[in-house]
Amino acid sequence: LELPDFAACIAQVLERGERFAGISLAARDRIAEVGQAFIQDGQTVLTHGWSRVVSNLLVKAAEHRHFSIVVLEGRPDAAGAKAAKVYADAGIPTTVVLDSAMAYAMESVDLVIVGAEGVVENGGIVNKMGTYGMGIAARELG
Repeated sequence: LELPDFAACIAQVLERGERFAGISLAARDRIAEVGQAFIQDGQTVLTHGWSRVVSNLLVKAAEHRHFSIVVLEGRPDAAGAKAAKVYADAGIPTTVVLDSAMAYAMESVDLVIVGAEGVVENGGIVNKMGTYGMGIAARELG
């Protein structure tokens, strides 16, 4: 920010923030639109904690498909319980399981969908503790 005064800097930061928020909302809607095609009737989907993007995708998919969701509880903040309420309120059969029972629950899951707390420059993601282990279990259990 190489502007002549502080008020101009504040205005530019606010404008950039509003533009970024708009881009983020549009991306969330686009991900939900494209991502719902991965969910098929009769599937069981496993997710981890709370993600606005994942929530938007699953609720949108439930408008056209019948599937169930297994949500890990998401300790220590119980984010999975928040997610489970949203899914249940949308009419999606939802089960909450302990984080420590993730590998056991994985045996009955067809698809794993997780959000991202952040995306880094090289394309990697940052997410809740346990997401990496969930990915390994999903890969190994097929």
